Amino acid sequence: MDIAAAIDKSHEAYERQMRIFTAKSHDYSGNRDTLANSKAMATAVKALNLDRIITTPAGIYLFQGLWKIQRLANLLGGDGEPRCEAVEDSFDDLTNYIRLAALANEDSK
Repeated sequence: MDIAAAIDKSHEAYERQMRIFTAKSHDYSGNRDTLANSKAMATAVKALNLDRIITTPAGIYLFQGLWKIQRLANLLGGDGEPRCEAVEDSFDDLTNYIRLAALANEDSK
């Protein structure tokens, strides 16, 4: 792939990622703190005494990223076509979960 095609595909991917990021930020936070959902999940994990596994908003996003990796492994391993979102969407979601984990880590400082 030449550099121009790689740049074009990267711009297209970024635009898809930002559409997902924007939509999920709205859906999960109701236009409040973008990290509100992960903060609530972290509280629930502690209440359930699972805090040895996931204790921070950043940890929640990393866990969700692992969930996406598992989904991709199943789909790419030949276990069928996606029923909800495209494989490409899961790659984009994974990128967004890593971005949110970094934002949550920065927010906690």
